[in-house]
This record gives sequence, C-alpha cells and structure tokens, in this order.
Amino acid sequence: MISRSNTLDKVGRTILFKGELENCSYPDLLMRFRVNEEQVVNDFLNDFLRSPMVRKYIQSCASGTSNSMVKINKKAVENIPVILPALPEQKAIADLLSTWDDAIEKTGRLIQAKEKWFKRLLHSLACDHCSLDNEKSYWKKVKLGEVCKVITSNVDKKTTPGEKLVRLCNYMDVYKNYYITSDLDFMVASATLNEIDKYQLKVHDVLLTKDSETPEDIANSACVLEASGNLLCGYHLTILRPEKQLFGPYLNFVLNASRIRYAFSRQANGATRFGLSLSAYDMIEIPLPPIEEQQQIAETLSSAQQEIDLLKQLAEKYKTQKRGLMQKLLTGEWRVKPEIVNQYKEA
Repeated sequence: MISRSNTLDKVGRTILFKGELENCSYPDLLMRFRVNEEQVVNDFLNDFLRSPMVRKYIQSCASGTSNSMVKINKKAVENIPVILPALPEQKAIADLLSTWDDAIEKTGRLIQAKEKWFKRLLHSLACDHCSLDNEKSYWKKVKLGEVCKVITSNVDKKTTPGEKLVRLCNYMDVYKNYYITSDLDFMVASATLNEIDKYQLKVHDVLLTKDSETPEDIANSACVLEASGNLLCGYHLTILRPEKQLFGPYLNFVLNASRIRYAFSRQANGATRFGLSLSAYDMIEIPLPPIEEQQQIAETLSSAQQEIDLLKQLAEKYKTQKRGLMQKLLTGEWRVKPEIVNQYKEA
C-alpha cells in the first residue's frame, strides 16, 4: 500500500499488508499494487520504497497547492526507479533490515511499559499514600504556599542603560527540558541589582509556567539542578522555592502528577490566554511525607526517568543505524557477502 495524498513528508509512504486482518479494505487515499514474486521479495521492496533515494523521488513528483496536502499519481508510482539484486540477495537484505526493525519495535514496547509504570508512580504521589515500596505510608496534606516561597518574576528582555546583563531563563525551557541545567543557552536580559537578588535561581528551585494558551498546559514545571552565574527567572515563570521540610526534586515530580495538574487547570483564569494568580498557590494541596522519604521518592523517579531517556536514545540510534544500512545496501554501495547470499540460494 502507498499513500497517494498527504503532507509532503508523508505522501508516498508504504506499508506491506501481510494478511493480519480478514475482510480488510483500504481507503481511496491509498493505492495498492502487487509484485511479481518471481522477481521481487516483498519485504525488500517495502524497505527499498522507504529509502531516502525513493523518498526524494516521490517528493519531487508530488504536486498540490500547499505542502499540507499534496498528491502523487499512478504514473509516478509506476516510474519509481528500483534497483533489484538477485532474489537471494534481496532476501538477505530484507532479513538484515528486519533485525533492526525488531530491535526498534522491542525498544519501543519497553519504553511504553516504562512510561506507563512511571505515570503510575506519579499518580500515587497525588494520593493520600504512596506505594513506591508496596507499603502504604499515609502522609499529611499541606497547601503549596505553606511549604514554599512563591516568587513571581517581572524581569523582561528589555535593556535599560546602566543595568547589568544577566542570563534569563526562557519561557520555553520548561517545556523543552525536564531539568533546567547550567549548560543551556539562555536569553540575555538586563536587570537591576535588586532584581538579581530576588529572582536569581538557586539549586532545587522549581520553575512553573504561570500562563498558557489553554488551562491544561499551565503550570508546567522543571527543577533547577544546577545554578551558576547570574541566572534569572523569566517573566513568564514563577519560582517555587521550597522550605526546609520540602525537597525540590520531589516537589517537581508531585507537580507533574495528573491530579495536581488538574487542580492547577481549575485555578487558571483568562479569556484568550490563561494565567494563575498568587492566591492559586494557596489553594493547591500536595502530600508531604518526611524529608528522607521525599528524597528517596525523588531518587526512584529520577532513575526511572533517566532509564526512559536512555531507552529513547537507544531507539534513535537503532533508527539511525537502519537508515545508514538502507542507504548503503539498497543502493548497491554495500553488498551482502557471497557466503551469506549462498545460504538463501540453498533455502
């Protein structure tokens, strides 16, 4: 199956139907073709049609009034240039590439399982008890404003003569980075010495977005793990500075729990853009276990998050390796060793 109408990036994408469903039909946005199996191995051809060379050809044939919806016709598909080695080598290449597909698929399923478990852990933080260690430990609930200092920044990006240049933590950093660290590129801002004293970030401060286009997207959080130099909180952010009985990384995980995020969305107000008032922080309740337990929870969740991040990096490496193999094998630049090809001749 090949997509005949879609965005420029997706038009011409293919999938090989292997009879997974009975009585299966296809929509008119797809085209169907069958190959001569005496000349072509289906899996090889499917991989070949996904190669960068063919993708570039298909995109050159696509036409439309905008990139949001372009089309290819039957003639463009029939004229796709195909490089065909002998059947045994096609089978060898298809099997080799399927090894990477299996690795990518298994890693993807593992990521999904880990993320599901991680979300379940986050959900438990918003309850009256936590079950990270399979033992119920009941905690007291406190208002957010009772256990951390709420600092709302008014530092913007305007430059005033005589003010000191500082690094300003940008609004989008909270969305793009799970943690704010000192090695990021921050926007340059200007601030007075009083503003530097008030809004300078400290280790384990938790940054919170204080406005958004939708109530659901408000109060995205990130914990400052490192803070060096004159790094200031941006205008669209609020600093939550934990008191002694509250551990910053633990607070960050709590704020990402679905029930807490829902509570913040209920406090949001606005018409075209939604924001939080200072009184909203006194309305949000969070669980407060002993500080030692908070540290243990934060360490457990941090390890789980790091494991997920590493798995995602691994999946990307597999995809990159497969793209490299496709570029070499499907163009004939690399050939499969004769002794391997001979095994498929015998089969």
